[in-house]
Amino acid sequence: MKNNVQWYGIRLKSNFEFKALEILQQKEYEVFLPTYKKKSIRRDRKKILTRPLFSGYIFVHCKMSHEKKIDIFKTSGFYSFLGTDPQKPAPIPDAEINKIKTLIGSGLPLHCNNGLVAGDALKVLEGPLAGIVGKYIAEDEKKGKFHVNIEFMNRSIEVELEQYMFEKV
Repeated sequence: MKNNVQWYGIRLKSNFEFKALEILQQKEYEVFLPTYKKKSIRRDRKKILTRPLFSGYIFVHCKMSHEKKIDIFKTSGFYSFLGTDPQKPAPIPDAEINKIKTLIGSGLPLHCNNGLVAGDALKVLEGPLAGIVGKYIAEDEKKGKFHVNIEFMNRSIEVELEQYMFEKV
């Protein structure tokens, strides 16, 4: 660890990964956005898309200071730093980042499981449903949205949420 330079995870709004990467690189931060290739078949064509391995997350390598936290906070799509205290970002060990880099460099087909299993309890953190607990149904990878089932008055209501809007209970 040279001069306390460490990796930090940044949680972003869905589909802001590449925009945040570009902005932070322009500000001369060392940024890591793990990606994988995915085939996309449309009605009239086939494409190979580059998708973030961890939807809604990028990693920044820097010596964290109050000024840098504020600078990163101002990045388009920023939601929060990874860690238990939003005011104190938790560093990610170099070994963990190196593992991800090794996986990407392996050339093997990759896809990140969001860690959720159908039926997992989720608490909504943002928006008009903040505080409500629902159950995870599925992920819509094309839209980058998550389907969550909320029970209300003996009825089941399905809503679409972005990843930053909820946490696993």
